[in-house]
Amino acid sequence: MMEPGDTLMVLSIRDLGRTPKSIADCLAELKEKNADFVAINDGIDTRKDKDKQALAAVSAFWNACLGLSMPRGSDRKTKPPSQRRP
Repeated sequence: MMEPGDTLMVLSIRDLGRTPKSIADCLAELKEKNADFVAINDGIDTRKDKDKQALAAVSAFWNACLGLSMPRGSDRKTKPPSQRRP
């Protein structure tokens, strides 16, 4: 429902979603619709040009991190119980 020139204001960037992926998706959608974004507590205001560049960098970083596989279960490198600290 956002239109070009609209501004989405939230208290924190965390209010956009529960996971980094959902936050990155929301930021990408705002960029696609050419809408501005303001996160009051985080000091982000994309109505200013330098913040748009910083937010684009953060969004790109999150998207890059999402492509990495996270170690799970047996893939994790852990010490056997006998070698762990008490």
